[in-house]
Amino acid sequence: MVSLTGAPHPLLRKGIKGVGPGPRYWITTLASNDGTASLQALYGQAPNQQELMTADSDRVISSMDAIQIGSDEDNLLTLDIALDHPFGPVTTTKRVVALFADEPLETGIKGAATNQYIPALIEKIHQRRIKLFCALPYSDLAQELSQANGSEFEAVDGGQGLSSVDFSALLKQMGKSISVSSQQSGLEEQYQRALFGQDKWLSGIEPRQIRDNQ
Repeated sequence: MVSLTGAPHPLLRKGIKGVGPGPRYWITTLASNDGTASLQALYGQAPNQQELMTADSDRVISSMDAIQIGSDEDNLLTLDIALDHPFGPVTTTKRVVALFADEPLETGIKGAATNQYIPALIEKIHQRRIKLFCALPYSDLAQELSQANGSEFEAVDGGQGLSSVDFSALLKQMGKSISVSSQQSGLEEQYQRALFGQDKWLSGIEPRQIRDNQ
């Protein structure tokens, strides 16, 4: 899981080149609540899977407890960061990304300007052989994103932090869908990381195209 909000945070701002007007982001993952370390682990020379993913439930709970709620969302950027994570080999794992949000994709920090990224995000989902689950308010961008092969979308009421969503039923549905889905065939294709330029937020990180272990 990746949590991303528009709230400023000193750990992340320290590493940004040429800080100027505009959104400031604070990123946490289930394995780490240090935004700078998480970006470095993901977009450095060799992605550190242990820094980004974990099966330790206590670490998951601790990281989630540390998430600071505030400011606005940027869900397509959040999705892009999640898609860049180092998954296991395509032939032995089922790759899944879930996106839950209580506001339409168009109403994030950058608004409808993010719609230009939808085709590239769908292409990356296909290239990486990822199955996408979303629980989002219905919108034109959500409808466009749902065109990704094998994706599953649940239209939910917006606002109130998704308090009206039955997550127990939603996660059970996700689990059943994943369990009956077939293993992906073929190799992962080359894909473009950091579509929003987030790999340039920290000093010493260069954009690059990679292919995960097959």
